[in-house]
Amino acid sequence: MLPARRVLAALAMLCFSGAVALTPAEVRSHLEPEPHADALPPAAALPPLAFVVPDGDPFVPRAADDSATPAPAPPAARALPLAPLRAAAPIVRAVVTGDHPSALIDDGTATRLVAPGDRVAGASVTAIDATGISLDDGRRIALPAAEENRR
Repeated sequence: MLPARRVLAALAMLCFSGAVALTPAEVRSHLEPEPHADALPPAAALPPLAFVVPDGDPFVPRAADDSATPAPAPPAARALPLAPLRAAAPIVRAVVTGDHPSALIDDGTATRLVAPGDRVAGASVTAIDATGISLDDGRRIALPAAEENRR
């Protein structure tokens, strides 16, 4: 079986190399010579230049009759009252424990690194452990992954 495979592989290689060698010659024989990229058409073949001069501002609508009265101004926009912005509840994204613990906090406007003593959501950080951070007002902000592991 091994010699038959060698013969088959040799025939396949011969056909492939013949196709590669002969195809470019066949393709080239049907092509016309390409013009050079830097050659320009004769000047007589170029269309004449046309200059367009705008008649007034193209962004201002024209009245059909110049003596027509201008359209009345649209009514002034009414200001809507804005609701006061509430700070988003901070989310603990990551914690680093050890001699100098820190936590990555996302408060909805920025992501920042905090350590014990820094202020988060109006309170001071008292402790950082593997499950989240503790604040001096008694709140605890847990790391979302730690909450999922408890379930």
